Amino acid sequence: MNFERFPGAQYANIFSYWQKSMEAVNEWRANPRHKVAINSGRQWYSTYHSMLVKIEYSREYNTQIL
Repeated sequence: MNFERFPGAQYANIFSYWQKSMEAVNEWRANPRHKVAINSGRQWYSTYHSMLVKIEYSREYNTQIL
């Protein structure tokens, strides 16, 4: 699992889960600890957006990071 925080952004947190198959994703969704986390998120946030995506390629260039 990767976690990134973007202070000052409209959305504070982004969570990325890497799974090998849809079966693994469905097992993760059924995990009791994950269900607790979902319920906690519903208490902390008035809205949230969740996406399941497959990234084939990503590239970034930013001179400000150097």
